[in-house]
Order: sequence, then C-alpha cells, then structure tokens
Amino acid sequence: MEKMPFKDNEFDCVISNGAFCLAPNKKAAFSEIMRVLKPGGRFSVSTSTMTANIDQADGKQWPICMRMFVHQDLLKPICEEVGFTDVFIDMSNSQMSFEIEEEEALAEESKNDNKER
Repeated sequence: MEKMPFKDNEFDCVISNGAFCLAPNKKAAFSEIMRVLKPGGRFSVSTSTMTANIDQADGKQWPICMRMFVHQDLLKPICEEVGFTDVFIDMSNSQMSFEIEEEEALAEESKNDNKER
C-alpha cells in the first residue's frame, strides 16, 4: 500500500478495512492514496491507533502489530501534510479499547494474588 500499482488519479474512492495499521510508513501509504485518487476523491480507512506511546526501551517486547499502530493524534497532521483537506477522524463506533496498566499496579496485584494462595 506504500507503492500501489495504479495510475495517478485513477479512483474516485479508496477504502481500507483494517490492514492499513500494518503499513510501516503511514505517510507513504497516505501519499499513495492521494496519488491514486482523482481530484475531489475521498477515502475511508479503518486502522488501529494508539493514544499512548509504547516504548521499546522500557524492556517490554510489544508485538510488531502494536509497534506499527500510529498515534491517533498524528493521523490528521499526516493526512493534511500529504494534501488531504477536510480530514475527520471518526471514533464514534470504536469498539476496541485496551488500557496499558501501570507496572506498579500490576506488581501490587501480583503480590496480592500470591498472598491469597
């Protein structure tokens, strides 16, 4: 999706239903969408995002799919940078949410579990 085999200005609409989150370079993927869309075209992308930063330096081994998620606050600026206008991020039907618990809270919970045994 970062280098699509289509002509410039070929489509009226581009839709991605979820695999977009696996694009390593989101800016390149959005640039390709812009390239293949006809002037005035539109697109809709369903993608997993992060609202917090995950840091590989923290010693955790996050799955590759999570490391590929884009921070939600970066989507609109990336789209506008490649030329899209009227960008709208719709979170109204977001049914997947996962909170990363603080390490201290997990350690305390584990300690309490061990006491009960």
